[in-house]
Amino acid sequence: MTAASTTDRTRTSTEGVAGRLAALAQRLLGGPLPVRLRAWDGSEAGPAQAPLVVLRSRRGAGHRVAA
Repeated sequence: MTAASTTDRTRTSTEGVAGRLAALAQRLLGGPLPVRLRAWDGSEAGPAQAPLVVLRSRRGAGHRVAA
């Protein structure tokens, strides 16, 4: 797990799949990510206290985007 700071309320990372997906989602939403993402590579991004969305594979990420 990579995080900018483990003491902050928001856990973000530009490394790993979760960080890249979170950055993309924030641009599309025009604001902060409302959920925490955990990707298949073990990376995490998003607010620490937010609901967790686990993406177990690339295919699963595609299904979430299409939904």
